[in-house]
Formats: sequence, structure tokens, C-alpha cells
Amino acid sequence: MRTNIQRLLIVADEKQIVEDLLEYFESKGFEAEIALNSKTAISIINERKMDLIIIGLKGPEHIDIVVNVIEEINKTNPEIPMIVIGGEKSKRTENKFVKAGAAKHCHNPIEKDELLDEIKCFL
Repeated sequence: MRTNIQRLLIVADEKQIVEDLLEYFESKGFEAEIALNSKTAISIINERKMDLIIIGLKGPEHIDIVVNVIEEINKTNPEIPMIVIGGEKSKRTENKFVKAGAAKHCHNPIEKDELLDEIKCFL
């Protein structure tokens, strides 16, 4: 288990979501970076050490895209915990994410403070 999470990578294809989360986590003392697609996310991970990755899910039609992102990151960086946020509460969906390599799935609605509590589980 990690002793200290300092650097977060926030991956989502909706700019407003990543900017809101970036501002929130920076206000809580984290260093955070954003990626609007998986290619950028992989590039950031290969260039800089990340302690945790948050992946935003826009809707149920994007589940397979998120699974692919998780698998891609997990190929080269399996030690980095990943939390998927968004989507509906579904054991089947959660199992897909976990099987791909995510540590946690937080379904909608989720408050930023709740997400922070989830992240603290990895401290």
C-alpha cells in the first residue's frame, strides 16, 4: 500500500470535468495533471511519476473505451492505482473495470469530498 499520494492524473474527455477536478485537488494539496484522451495520459505517465489516476466516464456508451484506457495504462504501469468515476451503479460494469485493472469504481452521483475520501484509502 502506498504511503503518500502526491501526484494525480485526471483523465476524461470533457474539459470542464477535468478542470473542475484539477482545481479541487490542487486546493487540497495534490499535484495534479489532466489528459483529455488516453494517448495524452500514456504520454504523461511515461514522462512523469503519477501516484494515482482518476478516469472520468461520460456515459454507459463509453464503458468499453474506459476499459481500453485502463488496460493500456495497466500494461506499462500496473502499480498505479486507478479510480473510475461516473456511470451507473452496476456490478457488471464494476467487474469490467476491476478485471481491466482499476482499483475502484465510484458511480454517479459522486461528490468531490467523497472522491477525496476514496483516494485517501490509497494513502
